[in-house]
Amino acid sequence: MSEGVGVERKIITLLDKRLLSTSQIAKKLRMRREVATGYLEALVHQGKIKKEKVGRSNIYTIYR
Repeated sequence: MSEGVGVERKIITLLDKRLLSTSQIAKKLRMRREVATGYLEALVHQGKIKKEKVGRSNIYTIYR
């Protein structure tokens, strides 16, 4: 399994339980926010998660 697929699964697992911001996800996965943003945007474009703008933050959740 490639590293990217593992990170994507971890993100989806995190979002299965709650709504999280980019910074919260990056902190939980111990990666730079910019790197997390890349993974999150890829998942949004694949239709696996959705993004909502709340104030200045991007909040992510999975589709149910």
